[in-house]
Amino acid sequence: MKWILLFFLLNFFDCNEPIRTAMELNQEHKVIITDCGVSYNDEPLDFGVPLEEWIEILGPYRKGELGYVWDDLGIAATMRRDSSANSGKKFILVTNKLYLFFQNLQDPHPMEFKLHYPYPETSIYPHSPFRDAVELNGALIGRGMGISELQNRLDEGRTSGKLKYLPDYKRGEDPYEGYGFGGRYALPAKTFCEGRRYSFNIYNAPFKQVEDAPSNSQKPGWQFGIEILQVDEFDANSYLYHGKKKLLESIETNDVILKQEAKLILQRAIEKGSKEAKQFWNENDLDNK
Repeated sequence: MKWILLFFLLNFFDCNEPIRTAMELNQEHKVIITDCGVSYNDEPLDFGVPLEEWIEILGPYRKGELGYVWDDLGIAATMRRDSSANSGKKFILVTNKLYLFFQNLQDPHPMEFKLHYPYPETSIYPHSPFRDAVELNGALIGRGMGISELQNRLDEGRTSGKLKYLPDYKRGEDPYEGYGFGGRYALPAKTFCEGRRYSFNIYNAPFKQVEDAPSNSQKPGWQFGIEILQVDEFDANSYLYHGKKKLLESIETNDVILKQEAKLILQRAIEKGSKEAKQFWNENDLDNK
């Protein structure tokens, strides 16, 4: 009897789609992501801050060679050096990127960190995947979801644009048909919030081997689904570029509101350590304009 039950379970999980995330927010494990940033259980996860601020919100972590991992939550973070803070040190480490993993170390097809797979001590992959829905610009997304369904949900929210497929796009083939292609998709942020802007990358990886996989799959015999949702803030050079551009536009149109937006963006470039932005600010006497 036990062998019959085991055989049934093995065939059940082999023949069916991976477990899908319930399309509702878990109020005890709630991640909301918008063009204005990220929050966990209504507490903001800011970028450019010491890791301790995230630890207070997310709890204990595991340190790997590539980043910091919250195994039970399916969340990880990487850090960057910040020399702009007046801390008496040459630099401090601050939060740089947030990762939500819909797959974990047990899955055989990691994308971005595959060179370090499957060694837990060096990998950034968590022991457990992110099991709940994530709200991304008003759309609920989660495990077991292909790129087509994800794009449809984003379109329904009417706040996000088209996911841009980045690597190895082949003319004449539609990466949004079925489960899409394996690789990285970018969802550009549309707005600056208090001078800040974020970018979203979604890694699409094979999650199930099938006999009749979609014909457009880059790796025949596989269906693709969301593997990683990556969120990070623009770098100093990007802020400088957009700040200059908005400032010039505000001068040409005599738009006071646009000028204030430009100043906020340039201030963020300075906060992120751009000496060129600080020089540009002083040369244009923006303290008094």
